[in-house]
Amino acid sequence: MEIPTAGPKFVGGVKLPLALAELGLIDEYEFVVQPILAGHGPTLFAGLSKRVDLKLVGRLEFGSGAVAMRYEPKGAARASAAKLTDRP
Repeated sequence: MEIPTAGPKFVGGVKLPLALAELGLIDEYEFVVQPILAGHGPTLFAGLSKRVDLKLVGRLEFGSGAVAMRYEPKGAARASAAKLTDRP
């Protein structure tokens, strides 16, 4: 099986993103926050060995109250393709 190398790759879940973050292989994070408090569930990046400071590079608000936010690690080069609005 051949995996294409061009273009962005999207990863979800909890364990794989943690492993990629530990290796410094994530150049952009995108989080969608829903207006619901569940009070349980997995914690994103629990166990990360070092802090990763992020810079907000885009956000998109939905009529439902959900907000999608796009971040890059501080000091990283700006990605060329923007999926969300470039207004902080």
